[in-house]
Amino acid sequence: MFGSDVLDVAIGVVVVYLLFALVVSTLNEMIARQLNLRSRHLKAGLAQLLDGDRASPGPLTELMMAHPLTRSLGANPSYMSATTFARVLIDSAADMERREHNLDTAPPITPGDAVAAFAREHPSSPLLGLLRPLAVEAGDDLTQFQQKLEDLFDDQMERVSGWYKRQTQWIMLGLALLVAATFNVDSIQLVESLQTDPSVREALIEVAPEILEAAEAELAAQQANGSSVEGATAISELQKQLSTRTLPFGRWIDANPNVVDPLEFPTNGWGWVYKILGILITGFAISMGAPFWFQALNKLVNLRGSGGKPPTAAEARAANGAGGDAAATTAAVAAAVGAAAALPGAESVRSPGAMTDPADAQLPTDDGPVPEGGSR
Repeated sequence: MFGSDVLDVAIGVVVVYLLFALVVSTLNEMIARQLNLRSRHLKAGLAQLLDGDRASPGPLTELMMAHPLTRSLGANPSYMSATTFARVLIDSAADMERREHNLDTAPPITPGDAVAAFAREHPSSPLLGLLRPLAVEAGDDLTQFQQKLEDLFDDQMERVSGWYKRQTQWIMLGLALLVAATFNVDSIQLVESLQTDPSVREALIEVAPEILEAAEAELAAQQANGSSVEGATAISELQKQLSTRTLPFGRWIDANPNVVDPLEFPTNGWGWVYKILGILITGFAISMGAPFWFQALNKLVNLRGSGGKPPTAAEARAANGAGGDAAATTAAVAAAVGAAAALPGAESVRSPGAMTDPADAQLPTDDGPVPEGGSR
């Protein structure tokens, strides 16, 4: 194939991966909400930080969850800001001081007072080992002490995001394999069809800009702990639009001895081997997540629109002297393949939706609990 065809095949494959990765992402989000996975991981992270055991929340975790500021986030909050965490700890310490001195209202306190209050009422808490050096560094500056508590919380939420991501990776993989098998998305057959059938390439390239726009809206909304009605509707419309085309995925059909169709059930052992392998490749690919394929498609579409780098005058003269057309074609193929090869290194974005993700315009991912207000 010519260089442009190689790039078109790559775009077609990535369009399909992104489309079905969005389906898997939506299903994963539904499961996470139904099982309160983010809320459970948030509470486990607080339990480890405050009481030293993420599997068994202790008195300080219960104190944190029972505080009015925390309750204002809902019965089972999925997110908490670092500011809320720090304010709850300082307010709780001030209330301990009020009770200790039989005061009507909580008195102003210093970082040292806060540590002393927690040491008096929770002497065995592992939190004390974290609070003491922070109080020494802050001195009598309560604002600086609060900032250090916020940083402590952000560090812990990074670990919580890792726990959440590891758990949901397996859920994503299972869902991806299920979706790939259900919709007969066979990567081997897909590439073959894209290579040999220009109409398939054109159909997928035609919807690439639209799916990028819909994906950006949907991923950004998921990042914000929601789902975009506009994005979901646009994706649904794209799926309907593609279903009217003759594409090598989307459903299964019975084998017909008189017609060869990529959608049919295999009729022999090797056919099943290639079919299962193609579906496994698709499953593993789309389990990498919609933000990854969003960035990949964005780069490929931009590459296709910008074209290759123009040759220098010396390169142009050399190419003309040695058969310019052949040299230009070879250079185009090399540029397209090189750009595509660089894509797997593309970073996926953090921050539930980041785009640049809104993956660094900060698109969603399934990385886990993210503090509200953008603090991490």
